[in-house]
Amino acid sequence: MEILGGTRLINFRLYAITDQSSCYPTPLLEQIRYLLGLGVPAIQLREKSLSDEDFKQLADLTQRMMVDYQTHLFINSRWQLAAKMRVDGVHLPAQLTNQIRRAKSTGLLVGSSAHNLAEAQQQAAEGADFITYSPIFPTLSKPGHTVGLYDLARVSEMIDIPVFALGGIKPRNIVRCQRVGAFGVAVMSGMMGDPLVIQSYLKEMENFG
Repeated sequence: MEILGGTRLINFRLYAITDQSSCYPTPLLEQIRYLLGLGVPAIQLREKSLSDEDFKQLADLTQRMMVDYQTHLFINSRWQLAAKMRVDGVHLPAQLTNQIRRAKSTGLLVGSSAHNLAEAQQQAAEGADFITYSPIFPTLSKPGHTVGLYDLARVSEMIDIPVFALGGIKPRNIVRCQRVGAFGVAVMSGMMGDPLVIQSYLKEMENFG
């Protein structure tokens, strides 16, 4: 199933987010190559700690590696670089909501990060093609704070663009996100670890949608 985002079709349900510290000692490019081989449909290069030069090098190498795959490539925050490289899209944090229109004017798909209903509504109004809503479940970085499934259901109902559940998403709780209205799921640490775990995510996603 495909659905219109802000202006374009969103045709993926699983959105992988990179984190080289989570896949260590496996090199990040090797981990990305593995995801591509499994058919992961969309990958966001996050790596916020890298310098602009190092990030561009990583993005260049990733883009070359993806030539023979149908996977969508998103770049985190750096929408000018994403536009220059002509990748599929950019993912903007909540504090860059005011950049959504500018990024979209370059032809990029634009995802945005929301953590409450007001942010989600504002990002949809600015023209975001989809949002990630987080954290749904406890995570190692935010063990005491979640927005939960109730809020996920409310946001999914009240905005008219795809909502991807993010934060503490395990294979076993994917169906719970689907049942309350999430369009898809976004996964970071789970996509950076054990190959068998990654395969279990893909198995669960076969029934999504």
